Amino acid sequence: LGSIRIISQGRGSQLLIGTTKNSILTGNFELNFQEIMVGHTGEVWALATNPSSPQFISAGHDRMIHLWDTLSHSVVWSNDVGEQAQSAAFSPDGEIIVVGTVQGKWVVLDINTREVYGVHQDGQEPVHALKFSPDGSLLALGS
Repeated sequence: LGSIRIISQGRGSQLLIGTTKNSILTGNFELNFQEIMVGHTGEVWALATNPSSPQFISAGHDRMIHLWDTLSHSVVWSNDVGEQAQSAAFSPDGEIIVVGTVQGKWVVLDINTREVYGVHQDGQEPVHALKFSPDGSLLALGS
């Protein structure tokens, strides 16, 4: 399955783990973990859970974003962001996704239509972390 690349907290005690061999595991420390998906062809660097529905996104160096349904363990949709993805975040209402890239860009997408609202850049360093403020009015980036 590979080594742990990234961990994201799901609902309650659920954890999602992305590995260096492109697997996603779900579980918790009491019930162990199980592999639920293999979906990327490159390294998976980003996982984020939807705060308003049983979904999460994964993104990686294959340039793909996948929106997953945790109940059916299937892909809802996929989208090529055109660059290697490094990080991802949902807005607090779960309607917007922001993906940070290794080239210092961040891409803003609508979760329902997959429409790209904007592509922004701040330097050339990878965007390693993204976090919305609790009310969704601000976005913090870390590179």
